[in-house]
Amino acid sequence: MREEVIRETSWGWWLLPIFFPVIGGIGAFFAVKDKNQKKATWLMILGFIMLPVAYGFGFLITFILVLLGGQGY
Repeated sequence: MREEVIRETSWGWWLLPIFFPVIGGIGAFFAVKDKNQKKATWLMILGFIMLPVAYGFGFLITFILVLLGGQGY
């Protein structure tokens, strides 16, 4: 049985899937997977969770701007 290697990684890796959902999650996964498999898995999961959040927020902003009708622009 192989022991899992767990080494400390930067908290900054959490920012990648937050700002770049799927691409950032996959990139962070491959960057961290050799040091901390559990954290790498959670980084990828966060990337896929952030995708609908990011698109939902963008949709909401667009919807509000359409309702305002672009008044004053």
